[in-house]
Amino acid sequence: MAETVHLIVDQGPSKGQKLTVPADGARVGRSSKNDIVIEDPLLSRHHCRLFFKPGDGLWVTDLGSANGTLVKGSPITEVPIRVGDTVTIGDTVLKVLSDSVGAGSADAGNKEKKPQEAAKAISPVVDLGLKSEKEKVEILQKKSPVGFLIAGAVLAIVVAMVIWMPKLLKGGKTVKPLPPPAAAQNLELEYEKVIANTGNVFRYTLTITTNDVISVQIDDIKNDRHVRKEKPMSSEYTKSLAKSIIDAGFFSLQDEYQGVQPDMLEQWDLSITIGKQTHRTRVINRIEPESFSAIREKIEQAGKNELDLFAMETSPEKLTQLSRDAHLMGKKCYDEREIKYGNLALALKNFKEAETYLETIEPKPDFYAENLAMITDCKRLLEDKYNDQSFRVEQARRRGDWDEAAKELRILLEMIPDGGDQRNKDARKKLLDVEKHLEKKR
Repeated sequence: MAETVHLIVDQGPSKGQKLTVPADGARVGRSSKNDIVIEDPLLSRHHCRLFFKPGDGLWVTDLGSANGTLVKGSPITEVPIRVGDTVTIGDTVLKVLSDSVGAGSADAGNKEKKPQEAAKAISPVVDLGLKSEKEKVEILQKKSPVGFLIAGAVLAIVVAMVIWMPKLLKGGKTVKPLPPPAAAQNLELEYEKVIANTGNVFRYTLTITTNDVISVQIDDIKNDRHVRKEKPMSSEYTKSLAKSIIDAGFFSLQDEYQGVQPDMLEQWDLSITIGKQTHRTRVINRIEPESFSAIREKIEQAGKNELDLFAMETSPEKLTQLSRDAHLMGKKCYDEREIKYGNLALALKNFKEAETYLETIEPKPDFYAENLAMITDCKRLLEDKYNDQSFRVEQARRRGDWDEAAKELRILLEMIPDGGDQRNKDARKKLLDVEKHLEKKR
């Protein structure tokens, strides 16, 4: 059965991407841990969630994203969306094509394919122009008793062409074969970028291991900024990256591209192993080949998506100002924590954001210590409020007061808006159960 396309990326870096929302909902963001991954640097790692309410169609809820979620141009917390509505997240605009539950699972571009389809997706199709020969063989087999012998002769010619033609085309050098489909799932990668002149040395290294762990090390000598980060990636994201590398033609690149720039070093060094195929290419002091550039950008984008490396692309002065702004916003939300249920969580989010901006900054600014103290205080208060609210929920459920239980659970979800938080997940499960009881009452 064909999948129902619920939304399409109408504007943004992933324009044209089609999204299908499963019956139990899908989390959207730039991290590979989401059900639907959209490569937009302005998206939060976990930006929003799309889900269906029984009898009320498709809804969207913001997951405490940095830039917010807008429906028809207005910021939202949680609202229904209907056919024709637009949902803006970062630089991406989604257009709603269907608001009812349909067949299929999450975004076809982000979910695992059937084994046969996955093999086709990973393996590049190389047309040797032999299809018509095969058809001729089949016809001969049907028309003549000696068809089998003719088929064998044609097959021998084909095998000889496959073995010797690459050597002839490359002047006796065998063309490196592309990795087989199954091997494309096993990616190992080492990438280094060095930009050095008389005033500074900037070094960026990224590795992906065979067990899907990505790590980055960045050293910016002039600005005294040093970053070390590491985390596991989803195997689906690794497979997708491997396929992109193959499709871009990395294994056909030369070993080295070298130019000359006085008093300057710009070097990109990339080694990739996919299955049993290994290749290394270096580009030194010259414009990168187009296919190399496309692969390098994909790899660097993976580092940004998975490890939040925004800080290294921004000046220390700008980072300090961004941190101060986030800190002040956090204090405002903290002071207004009794006005809206979600303000305490929003305060915590801003204080954490302020801390992240200062990760590579030394020495730390004067508000840094206060910011750390506010993070601790927010976590404690939020846990206390969560426990109190959970107690109210359980009281209502024990009484069988399902309307009250649903009301208290919605308050709980507003208090803990992050869909990746286990407390939010537990509350959503309970709310689904409560809504079933309410349906029976009707």
